[in-house]
Amino acid sequence: MAAALAAAAALLAPACAGGAKEGSGKGTGAADPDGAGAGAGAGAFERGVKLFDRRAYPEALAAFREAEKETPEDPKLLLNLALCAAALGKLEEAIAPLEHAVKVKPDFVEAWSELGAVYNDLDRPKEAIAPLQAALKIKPDSLEARYNLGVAYRDSGDLTAAERELGTALAAAPSDVDTLVALGEILAKRGEAAEAKKLLEKAATIAPTDGDVHFRLGKVLLVGGDTDGAVKAWRAAVAADPDLMRAWRAIWELYDAEKKLPEAEGVLREALAKHPEDAYVYGTLGDVLIKQGKYAEARDAYTGTLKLDPKNVLADRGLVMVLAREGKCADAKTRLGEVTEKYRGDAAAGEVLEKIRGRVAEVCDAPAVGPGKGPKPTTKPPKKK
Repeated sequence: MAAALAAAAALLAPACAGGAKEGSGKGTGAADPDGAGAGAGAGAFERGVKLFDRRAYPEALAAFREAEKETPEDPKLLLNLALCAAALGKLEEAIAPLEHAVKVKPDFVEAWSELGAVYNDLDRPKEAIAPLQAALKIKPDSLEARYNLGVAYRDSGDLTAAERELGTALAAAPSDVDTLVALGEILAKRGEAAEAKKLLEKAATIAPTDGDVHFRLGKVLLVGGDTDGAVKAWRAAVAADPDLMRAWRAIWELYDAEKKLPEAEGVLREALAKHPEDAYVYGTLGDVLIKQGKYAEARDAYTGTLKLDPKNVLADRGLVMVLAREGKCADAKTRLGEVTEKYRGDAAAGEVLEKIRGRVAEVCDAPAVGPGKGPKPTTKPPKKK
């Protein structure tokens, strides 16, 4: 819910100062309640602003609720209630106060814009378009509304309209990182890899410590066929943010796809060192190890997965395959029976186990081919018909 939180981050300084202004980039600013000067409502509002500034969102929401008792129709207070709800991840609860705000004050551009942003964050982009258009009708130079409208069009599948809106936003703010990234990704989808690369590289230069920007740059580079560049960008992403697991995953999956299994193993071990309690990383490491014939190490990885996640069917599947690959077919079949019982009633796990049952049969039940066994090639030419 990046848009709503970005708006919330810009809420407070102007509110304390007593004037409404739109924050830089895509943030929505707010002001003191209309007519506030003294009394419980104004005091609760100011307390809410200070609490929000400290990221004490539940307490800030409570303070704004208290202020609402005194000034229930104040559109700026309603906006703040919505921003608080969004900051707490309660996006659905942000809609009603925003709709109330624009009903009370139809030209309240910040509330229209935030309503569109909330619909975007709820993955309801088609519903975001109308409020964002309303915001731009009131204030055509609103960068926040212009950007969010571009995102809404993009997520609705209208890339032409998205490119138009984001292009307009970028012309007004050439160094806006979010707009550079969003427009670059659209160009990449259109096959304009070179232009997309320029935009993403500019974004990464402006925001060198933003791991997500480097991650997205890597995706664009991969679309353009630059696998080395993609890995370099993803390396920059995890250097900036070691918790960005999708960047770690992108690196090891690329190496795996390229059959560079030792490199994939190395990245997985790096990720595991950063995230020693990530069961998915453990399990994926086991898969890569088993592909390399490192069965003992694969067993350790799968066992580690099950210690963290005892109901991880992929790890149980892996342990069965380790036994089969080691030639311990009786043990593999016994364990497969135990695992099947363990996941009885779990349809998804049952599908996984059905596939592994076939693979165990391929490994363990294939007829031996050796001297004097199996079909022999013929040296006779085929008969003419």
